[in-house]
Amino acid sequence: MDRFDHFTLLALIVVALAVGGLFFFHRGAVEAGDLRQARLAAMARPVDPQLDKKLDIAGNLLAAGDMAKAKGLLKSLEKQHPYEGRVFMLMAEYYIHRQQPIQAMLEHRKAIELNPDFLDKKTAAFQGKVIKNNLKEAQALIEEGLKREPQNDKWQKYRAAMYYMQRRIAGSCG
Repeated sequence: MDRFDHFTLLALIVVALAVGGLFFFHRGAVEAGDLRQARLAAMARPVDPQLDKKLDIAGNLLAAGDMAKAKGLLKSLEKQHPYEGRVFMLMAEYYIHRQQPIQAMLEHRKAIELNPDFLDKKTAAFQGKVIKNNLKEAQALIEEGLKREPQNDKWQKYRAAMYYMQRRIAGSCG
């Protein structure tokens, strides 16, 4: 072996050690970052043990047909828990009872953006059939509105939201 071979061998050893070191340190950094993010997410989510009871009360009010009380309770829950998807699902149910499928579709959109499990058949939170049925009703109204007023921005925004919902449903596990 001449001098060039020794230099090449030494360079390969240094590169191998550097790659191994980078792999070791990078892997540890990613795990620490993931733990940090999980801890921050857990701390950022407000804990309200009464939320489930309030949501049950709102659902019972909707089932009983007391729309005014249900809407008031749901609006207050939206302000208190803006990142809780179940509140928006109940608000969508309110609009379904009021026969306003477009507004229900918009509430469903907020709910699935916060909690995609509403479209996953494998979870207990699955609401895909309700969302699909409501989307069909909203689609009929939106298409009718676009035929009457094709240049109206409101109908175009509703159509964009409808297409977004259709993509989310098509890409879901339900």
